[in-house]
Amino acid sequence: MEASQKIAEYIQKNQDWKGELIHQVRELILQTDSTIEEEWKWNSPVWSKNGMVCSISAFKKHVSLTFFKGSEIEKETILFNSPSDSKNTRSIIWKEGDEIKNEQLKELIKIAILKNNEK
Repeated sequence: MEASQKIAEYIQKNQDWKGELIHQVRELILQTDSTIEEEWKWNSPVWSKNGMVCSISAFKKHVSLTFFKGSEIEKETILFNSPSDSKNTRSIIWKEGDEIKNEQLKELIKIAILKNNEK
Protein backbone atom coordinates (compact mmCIF):
# COMPACT_ATOMS: atom_id res chain seq x y z
CA MET A 1 0.00 0.00 0.00
CA GLU A 2 1.28 3.45 -0.89
CA ALA A 3 2.03 6.07 1.76
CA SER A 4 -0.77 8.35 0.56
CA GLN A 5 -3.29 5.52 1.08
CA LYS A 6 -1.92 4.80 4.57
CA ILE A 7 -2.20 8.49 5.44
CA ALA A 8 -5.80 8.59 4.21
CA GLU A 9 -6.58 5.54 6.37
CA TYR A 10 -4.86 7.17 9.35
CA ILE A 11 -7.02 10.26 8.94
CA GLN A 12 -10.16 8.14 8.63
CA LYS A 13 -9.19 6.09 11.70
CA ASN A 14 -9.13 9.33 13.71
CA GLN A 15 -12.77 10.19 13.05
CA ASP A 16 -13.02 13.00 15.58
CA TRP A 17 -11.48 16.48 15.53
CA LYS A 18 -8.00 14.95 15.29
CA GLY A 19 -8.67 13.39 11.90
CA GLU A 20 -10.08 16.66 10.56
CA LEU A 21 -7.07 18.60 11.86
CA ILE A 22 -4.62 16.11 10.33
CA HIS A 23 -6.49 16.35 7.03
CA GLN A 24 -6.28 20.17 7.10
CA VAL A 25 -2.56 20.14 7.92
CA ARG A 26 -1.91 17.59 5.16
CA GLU A 27 -3.74 19.81 2.66
CA LEU A 28 -1.69 22.85 3.75
CA ILE A 29 1.56 20.92 3.36
CA LEU A 30 0.62 19.73 -0.13
CA GLN A 31 -0.54 23.24 -1.13
CA THR A 32 2.69 24.75 0.11
CA ASP A 33 4.85 22.50 -2.05
CA SER A 34 3.22 20.18 -4.57
CA THR A 35 6.49 18.26 -5.04
CA ILE A 36 6.84 17.27 -1.39
CA GLU A 37 6.84 13.50 -0.92
CA GLU A 38 4.43 11.73 1.40
CA GLU A 39 5.92 8.83 3.33
CA TRP A 40 4.81 6.44 6.06
CA LYS A 41 7.31 5.96 8.91
CA TRP A 42 6.92 5.03 12.55
CA ASN A 43 3.19 4.44 11.94
CA SER A 44 2.79 8.14 11.12
CA PRO A 45 2.56 10.41 8.08
CA VAL A 46 5.89 12.00 7.14
CA TRP A 47 6.61 14.60 4.47
CA SER A 48 10.03 14.81 2.83
CA LYS A 49 11.87 16.94 0.33
CA ASN A 50 15.65 16.54 0.22
CA GLY A 51 15.27 14.89 3.61
CA MET A 52 12.49 14.62 6.15
CA VAL A 53 10.61 17.88 6.75
CA CYS A 54 7.86 17.02 9.25
CA SER A 55 5.62 14.32 10.64
CA ILE A 56 2.22 14.37 12.31
CA SER A 57 0.81 12.10 15.00
CA ALA A 58 -2.51 11.84 16.81
CA PHE A 59 -2.42 11.18 20.53
CA LYS A 60 -5.21 10.70 23.05
CA LYS A 61 -5.75 14.42 23.74
CA HIS A 62 -3.69 16.23 21.10
CA VAL A 63 -2.12 16.22 17.64
CA SER A 64 1.58 16.92 17.22
CA LEU A 65 3.30 18.23 14.09
CA THR A 66 7.04 17.73 14.46
CA PHE A 67 9.67 19.44 12.33
CA PHE A 68 12.88 17.44 12.07
CA LYS A 69 15.12 20.53 11.81
CA GLY A 70 12.94 22.62 14.08
CA SER A 71 15.83 23.79 16.22
CA GLU A 72 17.32 25.49 13.14
CA ILE A 73 14.13 27.47 12.52
CA GLU A 74 12.92 27.92 16.08
CA LYS A 75 13.72 31.63 16.18
CA GLU A 76 11.84 32.21 12.91
CA THR A 77 8.42 31.16 14.24
CA ILE A 78 6.15 31.53 17.21
CA LEU A 79 4.20 28.40 16.29
CA PHE A 80 6.34 25.92 18.22
CA ASN A 81 4.57 25.44 21.53
CA SER A 82 5.84 22.16 22.89
CA PRO A 83 8.83 21.76 25.21
CA SER A 84 11.56 19.71 23.58
CA ASP A 85 14.29 17.51 24.95
CA SER A 86 15.61 17.03 21.44
CA LYS A 87 18.60 18.85 19.98
CA ASN A 88 16.93 18.97 16.57
CA THR A 89 13.15 18.60 16.52
CA ARG A 90 10.47 21.12 17.50
CA SER A 91 6.72 20.59 17.56
CA ILE A 92 3.38 22.31 17.31
CA ILE A 93 0.71 20.80 19.55
CA TRP A 94 -3.00 21.25 18.91
CA LYS A 95 -5.72 20.33 21.38
CA GLU A 96 -9.42 20.16 20.60
CA GLY A 97 -10.70 23.60 19.63
CA ASP A 98 -7.28 25.03 18.70
CA GLU A 99 -7.06 26.67 15.31
CA ILE A 100 -4.44 26.16 12.63
CA LYS A 101 -2.68 29.40 11.72
CA ASN A 102 -2.67 28.59 8.00
CA GLU A 103 -0.43 31.32 6.62
CA GLN A 104 2.13 31.05 9.43
CA LEU A 105 2.21 27.26 9.05
CA LYS A 106 2.74 27.54 5.29
CA GLU A 107 5.68 29.89 5.90
CA LEU A 108 7.13 27.49 8.46
CA ILE A 109 6.87 24.60 5.99
CA LYS A 110 8.63 26.68 3.31
CA ILE A 111 11.44 27.54 5.73
CA ALA A 112 11.80 23.90 6.77
CA ILE A 113 12.08 22.82 3.13
CA LEU A 114 14.71 25.51 2.51
CA LYS A 115 16.73 24.17 5.46
CA ASN A 116 16.81 20.75 3.79
CA ASN A 117 18.01 22.38 0.57
CA GLU A 118 20.98 23.95 2.40
CA LYS A 119 22.77 20.58 2.68
